[in-house]
Amino acid sequence: MAQIDFGEYNNDKARGSGPGSNPHHLVLQALDKFYPVRYRTNITAEQLRELQEKLQEKWLALKGRSVLDCVRIYLTCTRKWPFFGATLYQAKLKQTEPITVWIAVSEDSVTLLELQTMAVMCRYNYANIVTFGGCLDDFMLVACSDEGAAEQKLLFALSKPKILEITLLIADYMNALGHTLPGTPQMNTLTRNGSHRSIKSTLRPTTGSGCLPTQPDILKSTPDHQRP
Repeated sequence: MAQIDFGEYNNDKARGSGPGSNPHHLVLQALDKFYPVRYRTNITAEQLRELQEKLQEKWLALKGRSVLDCVRIYLTCTRKWPFFGATLYQAKLKQTEPITVWIAVSEDSVTLLELQTMAVMCRYNYANIVTFGGCLDDFMLVACSDEGAAEQKLLFALSKPKILEITLLIADYMNALGHTLPGTPQMNTLTRNGSHRSIKSTLRPTTGSGCLPTQPDILKSTPDHQRP
């Protein structure tokens, strides 16, 4: 991204006069623009220096690469990520000690990721999801990580537009896969239990007193890298 946005890194140019007189000026600019602040919040000065050196090394290695080449490299790298194509929601998981996590909604599952490292905390296939949807002011997910495992009830603090968006997104994926949840949902949720309706019935968000509006205010969940 630095090569695409700033062009080639030039040590000689960086040592010249003006704003680029500091050899690391462009590197710092690139870090500020493309490296999430939350990953730099608690690092030491030595770790920051090592990060700058790694970026400079990678940037220099792209010398002679066109913008098109860099775009292709970038897309190739992102497509290798297991959650490429998933929609990410930053939410606070309510538990004894609440933590902020990523909820990754993909075509076959819902996965919780650690906020900073994005390491997988747990993964729920749609076939193992029992209940999901708005629960008072929170988003609720009841599921088991494996067949036969005990059900887990998870509550996440999200805005109401985001609760509606994630509910409809999960419902769309489950409908597409045929993992429909029969019956009219209760308590602002979508559920596959407690009903004798056909398993092929279509998922619909609940309506009525205390429920979310039927028309979503769709907000793209592209996290701002400037936010810690």
